[in-house]
Amino acid sequence: MSAAPRRVGVIGTGFGEQHLRWLANCPETTVAQLAYDTDRDRAEALAAKHHIPQVVCGGDTLVAGDLDLVVIASPVSSHGRLAGKSVRLGRATVCEKPLALTAGEAASLAAVAAEAAVPTMVMFQWRLHPAFQALRDLVRSGGLGDLVHVDLRFHHDFLVGHQSPFAWRHDRALAGAGAFADQAVHLADLLLWLAGRPFEVIHRAGYLAWPTRRTATATITARTEDVGAAILSEPASGLLATMAVSRVSAGHRAIGVTIAGLRGTAEVRLDPDNESAALLMPEGGAMEWPAYSLGNPYSAFLSGDRNVATFDDGVAAQLILDRLAEQVTGQDGPGHHHPMDEARRST
Repeated sequence: MSAAPRRVGVIGTGFGEQHLRWLANCPETTVAQLAYDTDRDRAEALAAKHHIPQVVCGGDTLVAGDLDLVVIASPVSSHGRLAGKSVRLGRATVCEKPLALTAGEAASLAAVAAEAAVPTMVMFQWRLHPAFQALRDLVRSGGLGDLVHVDLRFHHDFLVGHQSPFAWRHDRALAGAGAFADQAVHLADLLLWLAGRPFEVIHRAGYLAWPTRRTATATITARTEDVGAAILSEPASGLLATMAVSRVSAGHRAIGVTIAGLRGTAEVRLDPDNESAALLMPEGGAMEWPAYSLGNPYSAFLSGDRNVATFDDGVAAQLILDRLAEQVTGQDGPGHHHPMDEARRST
């Protein structure tokens, strides 16, 4: 991408605030517009904090503006429409994960972006952490030997309790899925990127911890899973991967990936809050990274770092997410287990 200053527009005032913090540390960019959907007061407060000159209502209004780079951090149901408009207008486009509601929609976005020849990034930021890059180097160099198993975990507690600030995250039409869309799609990207081979879902299940949620203005019925688990397999070899995610693990926030090979096993343990991490090596040693080691994803994007996840990578992760999201959520009381429909391997 060009080293010249770029006019940026950010859509979304929830996780969009994290994007604003990242962009504030990129001297080659200027955030010119911030778009909100319903909460103008919050948008204006963020604009004042980050010295953004213009606040607009609606992502479509922002995309139509005079911008070089569009950042989409709004609910998943809006990604396809907004990202499609952005790339058709020739803007570099960054989209929060998951890229779309379905793999078909994601593939259409990737095709349009390729035709327009614009830079794209899906915010799979964890693949940019040096701990995961070191683990990938170890796998690719053959340091673990032939792989025999990959295990991935992502625990968080941002939705513990009946109260929720994110009504849309509990609506399948807006979010696509629950913990699978919030967290498992990150793990799907890590799995594909680390192992360098395709995987398909052969079994999965979900758990709904709070079927009824209270938002600031209403009581809603939750339709998305709070906990999920899956077994995946590489079609060619049968190599297995396991995955577990939770957004209701009270007092526990951690990302972990363990890769076992015939010559050794390595594991990354990462704190998603402060980005500190450790890589446990096959010979028993460890590599460690201090807090805030992730770095700025926008610095990687603007410099053309080849490790950045593109819309094509978003499609690959979405294919896994689509299989994970094929479920029916039960409506029993809190704490009851709700088995989800099982995704079978296609024949």
